[in-house]
Amino acid sequence: MPKHYCDYCDVFLTHDSASVRKAHNSGRNHLANVRDYYASLGHDKAQSIIDQITAAYESGNPPPPGGFGFGPQHLAPPGPPFGGPPMGYGAPPFGGPPPPFAGPPGMMGPPGAPPFPPNGPVPPPGMGPPGMGPGGFPPPVLKCSTTSISFEADQPRIGSPETLQALQRASEQLHALQTVAFPTETVYGLGALALEPDAVSRIYSTKGRPPDNPLIVHVSSRDMLLRILPQGYVMSKTYEVLIKRFWPGPLTLLFPTNPSIVPPIITANQPTVAVRMPSHPVARALIALTDAPVAAPSANSSGKPSPTRAEHVLNDLRGKVGIILDGGPCGVGLESTVVDGLQPDGNLRVLRPGGVTVEDLERAVDEDLADLGSKPKVLVHRRDYRDEAIEQAPTTPGMKYRHYSPSVPVTLLLTQSEPPAGTKRMPLQSFVDELKASITEGDGRPLRVGVLCPSDSLLHAKLSSRNDPDIEWINQPLGPVAEPAVSAQRLFDGLLSLDSAKVDHIVVEEIQEEREGLAVMNRVRKAAGDNVWMEV
Repeated sequence: MPKHYCDYCDVFLTHDSASVRKAHNSGRNHLANVRDYYASLGHDKAQSIIDQITAAYESGNPPPPGGFGFGPQHLAPPGPPFGGPPMGYGAPPFGGPPPPFAGPPGMMGPPGAPPFPPNGPVPPPGMGPPGMGPGGFPPPVLKCSTTSISFEADQPRIGSPETLQALQRASEQLHALQTVAFPTETVYGLGALALEPDAVSRIYSTKGRPPDNPLIVHVSSRDMLLRILPQGYVMSKTYEVLIKRFWPGPLTLLFPTNPSIVPPIITANQPTVAVRMPSHPVARALIALTDAPVAAPSANSSGKPSPTRAEHVLNDLRGKVGIILDGGPCGVGLESTVVDGLQPDGNLRVLRPGGVTVEDLERAVDEDLADLGSKPKVLVHRRDYRDEAIEQAPTTPGMKYRHYSPSVPVTLLLTQSEPPAGTKRMPLQSFVDELKASITEGDGRPLRVGVLCPSDSLLHAKLSSRNDPDIEWINQPLGPVAEPAVSAQRLFDGLLSLDSAKVDHIVVEEIQEEREGLAVMNRVRKAAGDNVWMEV
């Protein structure tokens, strides 16, 4: 018996019968997907169609098995009355197998049929076969020239027509309450309009993100920041200094929130909102052209390593995001530093280390706040203080859940820090023997082990010189020991590259927790499932 395919939901039902169709079409997920599809069309008849569908569901009389007959045939020459988009417009007919491909992979329809109405907008994710983008084809990756973008009085000047067109298309996608992946100086972000709860909910559903994990709001100017803060809020001198020093840039600050402006879905119902101004020209230009704050966590499935290249986003979120702006590799490579300066003692609490180092913050305090009676201290969470309450109900991302983990086990090799009392360092050969023992019995192939070490470390030299027939070592050097900024830039790219290379295990050597090394080790500790104190 042929299976029934619902293109709105991108699923095949168990079989093709009136009862199965009726049960599926009565479901809330189906109704939501139908509404999303027609809302995305932007056609003058779309709202009338949505109203009819909604009225039918709310009256308890869902559409018949064949559907209402609505679909993009209203936007083009009439087609057969399918319950969803007809052949030739990105969807197979209901009640049978998909028709032949009409062009590039995923574009469904009879030969010569366009995948969508001419010049029409792309429907939202989920409207095509699994693994493909909206409407049944891979999401467009739009190249953007960073050198063509400059700013005058917080307004972007874009010299490349292709880049301007890409940014305008992404801005339209945001205003349609859809998500867009775009580069920042830290990592690639998955953006949606921050003040629109329906748009923000797409971030959570696309990533599989826990709802109690708040989001960072990105702005393009100080004026945009002031638009989302409570009326009458007066910024502290400390914040004024930090903004002057580090914005635009990889620094996120906590501000009081006004729930009537910033929806609670952004803050996870916390009394503060995290805000930053990105320095990447593509990110800032997109926000400025959209003229609205954009919420944007990393553009990856929740818990995975953050993407630092457009291809990382494509590999992870293919079929879940409509547009990816490609602005090249990210310069910092790790997420922003998050600082809470709102506590009564006036100190700066680093909730998440990142692209702005603790040393940078301390230097700003020493040089620009020396006239204060009591200079604020810079305190790092879990190093200088503990706060169990904020760990259970975080005010910023990256504090509660395990993050940054590839699909294979990660072991942190501690070669520099002192082991706890009673713990002995493991000889390298013993560790190698344990890895060999983990080979599936009877597999017959070498164990593939990915290695992330500083390129001039002793461990890297010893592993590179080994001749282990049972182990294939695959190196992704983190750069010189003396340059932790290079390690920061390479960490996520290295984890994702090794994951794509289908290694069986990844080992990461610790680096000194100084400057960018503090942020590197923060991420590695969250990614690793096991720690081994190693004798080298």
